[in-house]
Amino acid sequence: MPTLFKRSNGIYYAIVADDNGRRKWRSTHCRVKSEALKSLVDLKAPSRSGSPRQKMAEIIPELLIFVTHASSHENASVYKRALGHFLRITGNMPLDSVSPKHVDQFKTKRSQEVSAVTLNLELRTLRAAFNIALRWSYIQANPFSRVKLCRIDEFIPAFPSVTEFKKIISDLPNDWFRQIVIVAAMTGMRRGELTHLCWDDVQLDRGIVVVQSRGDYRVKSGKRRIVPLNPIAMRALEERWKARKGEFVFHQAGKKILDRRVTKRFKRRLRRLQLDPKIHFHSLRHGFASWLLQSGAATIYEVQKLLGHATIKTTEIYAHLLPDQLRAAVDRIPVTLDQF
Repeated sequence: MPTLFKRSNGIYYAIVADDNGRRKWRSTHCRVKSEALKSLVDLKAPSRSGSPRQKMAEIIPELLIFVTHASSHENASVYKRALGHFLRITGNMPLDSVSPKHVDQFKTKRSQEVSAVTLNLELRTLRAAFNIALRWSYIQANPFSRVKLCRIDEFIPAFPSVTEFKKIISDLPNDWFRQIVIVAAMTGMRRGELTHLCWDDVQLDRGIVVVQSRGDYRVKSGKRRIVPLNPIAMRALEERWKARKGEFVFHQAGKKILDRRVTKRFKRRLRRLQLDPKIHFHSLRHGFASWLLQSGAATIYEVQKLLGHATIKTTEIYAHLLPDQLRAAVDRIPVTLDQF
């Protein structure tokens, strides 16, 4: 069955193979998905029997087109890196020749180049990519289906202290950068959620922000959530309102701020202040969660909801910050020594 996706012009297209096995885009001339699906009957790819076997380098562009339209450009970049490294290490072999042995070779080589966290991300991504190829009938089995992820030791994420955070924003001009740093630290929102934030998602009268997928941006896990604003975040967004131009909250001359621009400027600021190099923009999200737990202002379950974690397991990386609360809990055990 041809691959169906929707382009920015609102029309659905299908990727089909010609008689030589080459992949081409074909318009369905439909803007409604149900109608486009019906039109696939006429666009059905010819039989693959006798067609050249698809090689890795040939299938990667097709996979990236599909992932971009199915999720987001950011997710597609993760696929592009993982598939690129797999191609570099294993070579441009036919897709249906990839075996668990090649997977193990990739895993061994990459374990010498990147951290276990990065390697696990690539393994999960490649497993998902080969599942797409399996659904498209390019392969008969997924060689990544039984791959074991690397064991990762428990780690404590780096985050700035309150004093360090004040240093980061001190002496900064009251522009988009200072304001995005403040809102990130006061809400725990992710970088992409902030750079894609539109005024339609901000309700200053209610003191909330709605985090949701929009256009070609898909929030992590795809789940919509409500983020409350404290007075500091409210003041920063009110400043943004005064400087508004167009739909995006954070912009330069009305244009959306690029994610990498936020990252680079934040790292330059840290180097200038000689702060821990392990801290990065995402560390503001860790700081938000950690400050809440350390101060006893929120429970770990409340932090889970504020961060938008699908399960409490993800939030448990902050559990080490709760020794005082845990001590208070065991002190409430209703047993006294005179009972022994």
